[in-house]
Formats: sequence, C-alpha cells, structure tokens
Amino acid sequence: MDVPRFFFDTHDGRDGFRDEVGVELPKADDVAHEAFGLLRDLSHHAMPRGETVLSTSVRDRDGTVVFRATMTIVIDQDPRPPGGEPRVPGGEP
Repeated sequence: MDVPRFFFDTHDGRDGFRDEVGVELPKADDVAHEAFGLLRDLSHHAMPRGETVLSTSVRDRDGTVVFRATMTIVIDQDPRPPGGEPRVPGGEP
C-alpha cells in the first residue's frame, strides 16, 4: 500500500515557495499537524512589521488542494491601552 504524499506550498507575506518534493504522511490527520508545524517554523524566520501573514496550501499527488492554514502575526511597536500611557515592561497592566 502506497503512503500518500502531500506537497506544502508556502507564502511568507513576501515570497511564495512551491513544494516539488513533498512529504509522505500515513494518516490524513497528519496533514494538519505538519502544516501547523511548518507555519510555526516559518514564524521564527519572519521579520514582521505591522502585520505579516504566513500561509500554506497542501496538495495531494493529483494537485488537489486538500488543506489550507494561515497564521497572522501582528507587531505593535507602541502598545497603548485605549486612552492611556504606553505600558512599561514588568509594570502594572
């Protein structure tokens, strides 16, 4: 019995990457786990300014998209509570 192969195409907010190699995953549930892990790894390399959107589309061997996931990272350089002063790290909320 062949193990299904899935291809994880990604976009990091600037550039896209089409997976030509793929990953063999024995269970369909493994696709979501692999996609979330991939987005987590991409987030470690992202240098967000304002908002960065990371995404992956997963294709099967036939090229059909079987899963999509998106992660949005928002960086607020000057977090102020509504009508308040900037928060001080380690200070009261």
